[in-house]
Amino acid sequence: MSKYKTLLFIKSVLFLFLVFTWGCAGSQNTSKSRKKAETLLLQGLQQYKLMEYDKSEELLKKAIKADPKFAEAYETLGKVYLDQKKTDLALEAYEKALSIDPMRVYSRLELAQV
Repeated sequence: MSKYKTLLFIKSVLFLFLVFTWGCAGSQNTSKSRKKAETLLLQGLQQYKLMEYDKSEELLKKAIKADPKFAEAYETLGKVYLDQKKTDLALEAYEKALSIDPMRVYSRLELAQV
């Protein structure tokens, strides 16, 4: 495996790990809108794994609309944009995720590399 593919694989694994660990830590916001946003995020992630980027983007935008302070949705949307070579939109999404939650490691990593 080339160095680039290895790095891409490691970044993808890290991304998925970080996105899924938020669910294990428990959510401060357990409102109905957050639960809806979490469901939409998971659906968006499923579409992302299937490389259905347009569907994933639509679901993630709905998650953000349901809960505008949902940093994980912005971070995932950034990944979707980056995979579509929409760098400017990806940067905006990562920056928004960090403005909500400055401890988002994956967003910081992506911003540093783009």
